Amino acid sequence: MRWARQRSRLPRHARAVFYDCGVSSGLPQDIARILNLYAGWIHASNGFLRPDDVSKLKADLMYNPTRWRGVPRDEIAAECRRLKMPEKHIDTIVDLVSRAQAGRTLIPEKHHRNSRFTFQ
Repeated sequence: MRWARQRSRLPRHARAVFYDCGVSSGLPQDIARILNLYAGWIHASNGFLRPDDVSKLKADLMYNPTRWRGVPRDEIAAECRRLKMPEKHIDTIVDLVSRAQAGRTLIPEKHHRNSRFTFQ
């Protein structure tokens, strides 16, 4: 009898190798952890930021505005560069954060409207 290779039930982006998640350069720890997750997801998808991930970030920016309020955009960009994200994805993340901080409404996809990043 041949043994079938067991496939992981986790989605591919959840099996990514994550970078160190220490508190860095004055960013709040939860924002550093979110950027760390995005770096892992981008790495797992061969340098591609999926539309679902963008939608999750939009939802968190809209439903947790106090988390992102007052965080300098250049520190977010510096942390993304430290995590070796591609420049086009850094621009996307910083643009979404700046739009949310300016008070503009971000509309996430319907299936991600209740997405929030929660950390213990």
